[in-house]
Amino acid sequence: MRRNALLVMAVFICFSLVLLLRLHSRKPESNSEHIADSFRLPRDGTWIVSQEYAQWNSKWCGYHLAEDVGRATEVPVYATANGVVRFAALAQLGYGYVVIIEHKLPPEDPAGEYVYTVYGHLRRENLISIGQVPKDELIGHLSENPEYNCGFIHLHFGIRTGQFVMTGHDPRRGRWYYGGYTTIFGECNKDNMVHQQIMDEWINPTNDLTNGEGFINAHIAEPLP
Repeated sequence: MRRNALLVMAVFICFSLVLLLRLHSRKPESNSEHIADSFRLPRDGTWIVSQEYAQWNSKWCGYHLAEDVGRATEVPVYATANGVVRFAALAQLGYGYVVIIEHKLPPEDPAGEYVYTVYGHLRRENLISIGQVPKDELIGHLSENPEYNCGFIHLHFGIRTGQFVMTGHDPRRGRWYYGGYTTIFGECNKDNMVHQQIMDEWINPTNDLTNGEGFINAHIAEPLP
């Protein structure tokens, strides 16, 4: 009788240990602290846009897919929301070092399940590495190198819909997938429908008189300066 009781107890203990191990090894549910439930501007100080989103540029033969915000010095740039750094490297076409952060949005967000933010014209020093990043984390500094900033110190800040795509080439443009203009390879026609197709994949970052309320305005915790 005692032997049977010990056997039952041993089986119970083994079963309990297996259950605990399974619970411990189970992947955790999505952690709310990694959800991008609010956004901020990626740079301190006033946000004065020198080139607006959707503005046509005859030099690059394309519509601008971001906002350019100038500064006189190499100021810090911060993660605009919780996310995952998917790209942090030297880019093509004079964008200098670029950081791209993918953000998972709360359920029912009008922008969809994901967006990612693009920060261009940064320098190599203090550039963030690939991996999770919280809102307000330092991700880099603006670059004063004219080879990296097209001749003046500024941040190129864009927001694209969907999840990050690891590719170096956009066949519609014949150039880097995350380039800052809708430039179509080999032509300079503002009315080409490919421009609109590309524009539909990006979002106006902030509020301006031309384009109305932007993404940051709808997701920010405090008013824009």
